[in-house]
Amino acid sequence: DPRAEHADQALADAVVLRLGLGQEQEAIKDAADFAKAHGAAKPGQSAAIAYAIGAHYAEKDEWEKARAALTSAMRLVDKAPLDLQLQAHATLGRALAKLNQRAQAQREYAKVGALWTDATAGEQKIRAAYPSEDVAQKDRRLGKAVSAVGEAFFFAAEERRLAEVEPLAFPEYKGPGDKASVKAHIETKVKDWYTKKMAAIRKVEPEYAKILDLKPAPPPRWVIAAGSRAGLMWGDFVDDFRRSPYPKAWKGTELEQVYVTGLDEASEPYKVAHAKPALRKCLELSAQYQFFDAFSRSCEVWLAKNYKQEYHVVDELRGAPTLANSGLDERAPPVRITGASVL
Repeated sequence: DPRAEHADQALADAVVLRLGLGQEQEAIKDAADFAKAHGAAKPGQSAAIAYAIGAHYAEKDEWEKARAALTSAMRLVDKAPLDLQLQAHATLGRALAKLNQRAQAQREYAKVGALWTDATAGEQKIRAAYPSEDVAQKDRRLGKAVSAVGEAFFFAAEERRLAEVEPLAFPEYKGPGDKASVKAHIETKVKDWYTKKMAAIRKVEPEYAKILDLKPAPPPRWVIAAGSRAGLMWGDFVDDFRRSPYPKAWKGTELEQVYVTGLDEASEPYKVAHAKPALRKCLELSAQYQFFDAFSRSCEVWLAKNYKQEYHVVDELRGAPTLANSGLDERAPPVRITGASVL
């Protein structure tokens, strides 16, 4: 009986329970029943249920199902509290990006940014939307909201990197095998390349830095991701010098020495002044936030490869190469849609 006492909460709990049990079709039916019976009176809760189904598919990497569920839920979500709007649009953006629908993903992530133009006002809206919750519950909601914004900023920075930095490929040497020609190649084509690539990296780097400025506090996951990507732009820049191909016939000859030495001399300032400090900062942030994942691992690996005496990759301290420790992602007891524990 939808009019029975606590019927709405029981039905909401059923959606969460069925999703946890893998009974997806039953959960979808329960969500539809909730929207029909209680949606008008409880639009926020109805939107939370609709988002939960889409997020469930995203967590399982079932991106087409996530896209379909979230797209159909947006009519409800866009009337929901701000934290749900931010998470839903970010999750839909992620699903679209995974499906290689990047233009559509860009639009969804842009909506996230547009919803968070005033961090102070955004925080007030989220806290005011849940008057019955305690401070800890509101803090958690706020943390998830800011994490969604961090994800949107990271995606925007990645789009810039892919469009402006990655296409600038190192100029392979194809000239005659004499010393003067090799030096001329390094001093002309290689110099032109690194001048352009350095300028492109410097233009894109501030896009990642925006995540560090997010209020009320930057989200650890995306701080580490941003630090890793920004650092590895410089690291890859240096590596491009070192792995550039040259004729096999040069192996062991003076020409090889001239070519490799010239590239080392050209790349060393960027290795020392940019790549190393940026990737060291990535590790420092990872330790500060106690958050370790594939992004922090990539910083660790580059430093260990290039500065063997200073840095080492130590797997036994982690137990696994990707250990994430975030208060937003911990597996808590089963919860109601409202956030209260059912145990």
